[in-house]
Amino acid sequence: MSSEDSKEVLARFTGHKVSKLKWRPGLRGSLVPSTTFVSGSWDENENSLCVWSTARTQTSSGVDDDLGAAVIAPQPELLASCPHDGDVTGIQYFDEDRFLVASSRGAVSLMAHSQRDAGAVQCVHTWEGLHRYASQAACPCTSVAVGMDTIATVGEDGTIHALRINRSQPVWTSENADSCSLNDVLVLTVSELLTVNSSRHLKVWDMRRPASEKHAKLMVLSGDTGSLLCAAKHPTQNHVVACGDSNGVLSVWDMRQERYPVTLMEAHQDSIWDVCFHPLKPNHIFTCSQDGSAFHWDGSTQRPGQLGTLPGLLAGSRSADASSDSNPWLSGDFVRSRVSVASLLPQNPLPVNCLDVDALSSTVLLGTDSQAVYKVSGLSVH
Repeated sequence: MSSEDSKEVLARFTGHKVSKLKWRPGLRGSLVPSTTFVSGSWDENENSLCVWSTARTQTSSGVDDDLGAAVIAPQPELLASCPHDGDVTGIQYFDEDRFLVASSRGAVSLMAHSQRDAGAVQCVHTWEGLHRYASQAACPCTSVAVGMDTIATVGEDGTIHALRINRSQPVWTSENADSCSLNDVLVLTVSELLTVNSSRHLKVWDMRRPASEKHAKLMVLSGDTGSLLCAAKHPTQNHVVACGDSNGVLSVWDMRQERYPVTLMEAHQDSIWDVCFHPLKPNHIFTCSQDGSAFHWDGSTQRPGQLGTLPGLLAGSRSADASSDSNPWLSGDFVRSRVSVASLLPQNPLPVNCLDVDALSSTVLLGTDSQAVYKVSGLSVH
């Protein structure tokens, strides 16, 4: 386990458990790092959505040296908040002014907060009752994804919906697509969706086919029982997908390969709740876990032995083709000498539920059950 001594960790008390958060994307072509993010709560009597800014600075009462210099640190400031019906189970930006929110009540809402009026957040539209049990009682929408103007949702009912921003009803639906809970969804291409489920299956769905034909491709994480809980796609190679599971294992899949993941790595002691590639430097992956830890996985080095090795590499990982020369996550058994892992947080006993990384500043946000958002900056990302 390696460390990053230059990093700075700041905590902002929120007053509620944080289930999901996302950095606001900048204007297209902007070279200015994001200073605004959205968070959502869960397991509260009244859940909420909050918009935060890191643009201002606040002087603390402490000192950082013998001369008594005041500590100046950018503490996130609450800009706006609004109540949310149910636990917030997913947040994804559609563009710089609008974002999607998934609910444990089975709905998805389109919210807006403009660059010109960051202090206001409002609901533009809600797709009610997308996910229901056989009894017609609402069941949780477990994830929402955005890509190529498509909005995808999945739920505990095993149903998949594809939505469009200007349509009040789904444009494609696969009812009871899976026999167990679908835990996450990605938009791979304009016509393909990827889901992960509680039976350790990764499936690709082709929306050009009738929904009755079910999945087009099935891949399986073999071994111990457990669930695939989260997924993230490589920002420039859509065939590369990283997943976290309920046993604390990070798996990397090459969708051109058949059936099984290319690489399996273990570091967390409990469920991985979120995984994220760095948007501009995808040789870096970030994960967070039920065990209270959050890790930075650094695959940027190509020189064996120069960095600390992973806590474990599971048997059964597969060697990949020549593309692994440019993508360390497809290195199979060679990943041990290519990837280091560093902890992002000091000792933390409560779950870290979600994370996001800003593309330009490489600043990582972490949402926790300790009623705090952590902002981690100064990471070594090359």
